Amino acid sequence: MIEGELPLRPCAVLFDMDGTITQPRLDFARIRLEMGINEGPILETLALMPAARQAHATAVLHRHEDGAAASSTLNDGCTDLLGWLATNSVRPALVTRNRRASVQTVLSLH
Repeated sequence: MIEGELPLRPCAVLFDMDGTITQPRLDFARIRLEMGINEGPILETLALMPAARQAHATAVLHRHEDGAAASSTLNDGCTDLLGWLATNSVRPALVTRNRRASVQTVLSLH
């Protein structure tokens, strides 16, 4: 930094939702078991399922995501960090593979 210059601040910060902003609540082993998935990424495996099985598996995934979002708690320090970002005009954004309804629940709670 050159003397007299202000340090650069980002205009936005991206956060992962589960495990970064919120305490992790998704039990992926249980979700896989209930969906009938042995291995591989959940969403990619879901996309390759036959329609009837996919509908059931999607309902399982949504139930788990909705429950985790409804019972979500922020990680320690997140409230202060989000306050600092707001005070300093740094826009936060969430990045997640969860569906929009779960994100909206977390946003409305916190």
